[in-house]
Order: sequence, then structure tokens, then C-alpha cells
Amino acid sequence: MDGDRSQNPAYRATQLNMKVLTKIVGTFSIDVALMLHSIYTTLMSRNQEEPLFNRIEAARNILGISRADLAQMTGVHYQTIGYIERGEYNPSLSLALKLAKALGVEVSEIFSTKPFRKESK
Repeated sequence: MDGDRSQNPAYRATQLNMKVLTKIVGTFSIDVALMLHSIYTTLMSRNQEEPLFNRIEAARNILGISRADLAQMTGVHYQTIGYIERGEYNPSLSLALKLAKALGVEVSEIFSTKPFRKESK
């Protein structure tokens, strides 16, 4: 089986990158090297995400619930709600659906790729 893997270009690239990492960091196990390579390639291959705008804070305020309340309802940490509200973190589709359900609205009512219009009071 190892003979088959050595013919794979991705495997060969990983081996080459592992040799470079070993020279930089020192000797460590192949598992650690592969983990570092995996992290590096994942981070380097990500495209910049489009900003996602939301009305979660406004919807929470209408219902009179706190970040902690919403977090408990959706199974996340209350700080995650804050990160999402401030646009510092885009939720997964699953979490976006849970948030909409907890707030009693459709996903499109609280999330958009375009800024929401300011509502007059």
C-alpha cells in the first residue's frame, strides 16, 4: 500500500513539505508533521469570505432575550452569539437555521449578504 501512496502527487508534496517543516522546527513525529501540513494547507486555501450581515441583536431585543438565553436555545456559547452579532464570525448553515428558529423568523429576515436598511423609529 505504501508503494501506491508514494505515487500520489499530494502524498509526495506532503512528504516534501514535511522535510521542510522538519528543518525549520526540528525533528518530530510524522503525525505532528502531517497535522501541521494539514492546518497550513487548509488555512492557505481558504478564500476570503464575503461579509454576512445580520439582525440578530435587533431580533433578540424585540423578544427581550439575552445573548446567554439565545446561546442556550441554540446550543452555543454566549460569546459566539456576540461574535456573530458583531460580524466577526459567520455561522454554519445549521447554526443559522437554529438561530432563526429560536428567534421565530426566517433565515432571510436575520441574515443577508447585503447590508440591511436602517429602520426608522
